[in-house]
Amino acid sequence: MRIGNSVIQKLTNLAKKSDVRSQHAAAILDNKGKIIVSASNYHLHKPYMGAIWKPEGEYTIHAEEAAYMKFIQKYRHLVKAGKSYIMVVIRIQRGGEKCLHSKPCKKCTQKINKLIKKKVISKVYYSVP
Repeated sequence: MRIGNSVIQKLTNLAKKSDVRSQHAAAILDNKGKIIVSASNYHLHKPYMGAIWKPEGEYTIHAEEAAYMKFIQKYRHLVKAGKSYIMVVIRIQRGGEKCLHSKPCKKCTQKINKLIKKKVISKVYYSVP
């Protein structure tokens, strides 16, 4: 399946909004290429001196994980329906439009492999320069 330019553009715009140095965005698509959910990577925010929230250290939620958590929260019934979905992950150059290599980390690779084994995700596409 070819990923449409509109999907790439939506993910690029979403990645630009990420507060993390390495700007990633991910989406879960149906088999027709329509975005079901999308998310970018983000810092976990922890309370600091009462009611003020701020990013803490290097703790981030990766785009793949954020997209899957959003999918489960909103569409658990689709997972139980036994259909497989497609995941797309992109990384963009900070302050630019250019896609970079979005190779997954070890944790995300393990999580995605579990989703493939459970037949929730059928294919994963990552951006390359």
